[in-house]
Amino acid sequence: MDPVIGLDISKAESHGKAFLSVEKPFRETFDFEHTRAGLAKQFQFAQDLAYVCNEHYQSPVVQFSANFVKALASRAL
Repeated sequence: MDPVIGLDISKAESHGKAFLSVEKPFRETFDFEHTRAGLAKQFQFAQDLAYVCNEHYQSPVVQFSANFVKALASRAL
């Protein structure tokens, strides 16, 4: 299994959990508000996840995170 980030997106804030592989969580569950600061927090979390993964996984995780942050930012502000 590739590393994944699961997100529960609500109106004002979202919660997420990342896994490096099956039954191998990455850190604790995290939450972030739909603000610039909150989106920066989520983006940093995704970059940290990509850093611990090998280069094969790093690029897609960082690319997804960048697109996700841009999409949420356009709706949050």
